[in-house]
Amino acid sequence: MQEISFESANPFSLKDIMTNIDNLEKQEVTGILTIPDSRKKQKLPLIIGVAGSSGWGEHHFEYLKMYQDMGIATFQLQSFKSRGETSTVGTQNTVTIPMIILDSYRALEALSSHPSIDIENVAITGWSLGG
Repeated sequence: MQEISFESANPFSLKDIMTNIDNLEKQEVTGILTIPDSRKKQKLPLIIGVAGSSGWGEHHFEYLKMYQDMGIATFQLQSFKSRGETSTVGTQNTVTIPMIILDSYRALEALSSHPSIDIENVAITGWSLGG
């Protein structure tokens, strides 16, 4: 496992991304990249995982492990933790869907030059708010 950091921002709405992206407050975001042990010498497909409102749960990790067992690298996006949140249940305005969308694209950019990732073979999966 490797923690990857990248710069994102804190858009409240999609309009913020489309019209004001350069003026948004910057946000450092992290994620956890896992490369399956048996496949470390070749470029691998990647699945970016995005948690729901309650954050990362055991069932999410089971899915990521299933992908890894299939020889697929995974990236556990940390949109909540990076912003000091553990859950947005009940108040979905501290980590917004536009923040998660932007984080996902910025993660893709950050991983595009990683030597173990086949950037032409990337998918995203999510649960609840992250879906």
